[in-house]
Amino acid sequence: MGGFVAEVYSDQENEFLKQMMRDHGSKTIWLGADDLIIEGKWYWATSGTSVDEYSDWAPGQPDSTATGDENCMEFNLESFGGHWNDDECDHHQRFICQKYITADVIG
Repeated sequence: MGGFVAEVYSDQENEFLKQMMRDHGSKTIWLGADDLIIEGKWYWATSGTSVDEYSDWAPGQPDSTATGDENCMEFNLESFGGHWNDDECDHHQRFICQKYITADVIG
């Protein structure tokens, strides 16, 4: 249907996702970024944009550069104080999808 796992480019978008998580009782969700291609280089999977342009990593995160086993990005409200963390991609978590509006809105 043209949607993809959420990508975050601003504080406003980050706060919007936090509120959605709270509203739906989610402690963690996947975000649409990974470092699967080059360890330690994080990119949004759909746009290909570097995460360096905007990020909200928890202090000390991402931290799997030594082991290389945490290649997916989660948004964690509980363990990481409402910031991003790198985690193993095979963990089961909720996610939020987004979709760009491609037509004029008539109202």
